[in-house]
Amino acid sequence: MGRMNGPVRLVLAVELAVTAEPIAGLVRAGDRPGQAFSGWSELFAVLQTLISQAGGDADAGGSAGQ
Repeated sequence: MGRMNGPVRLVLAVELAVTAEPIAGLVRAGDRPGQAFSGWSELFAVLQTLISQAGGDADAGGSAGQ
């Protein structure tokens, strides 16, 4: 069985282009480069990717945005 880990803290900064239609902007996590998105589906995909990467960093002993 795999190793069970506790929660991982991930601090995100979301920049929104408030006049954009559909929703658009940039998401940053810690010292990682920002990831652009356009539309709700892309925003959720970016968040899912960042969360997945944070979990991998925790397994490798990384700080995940702390």
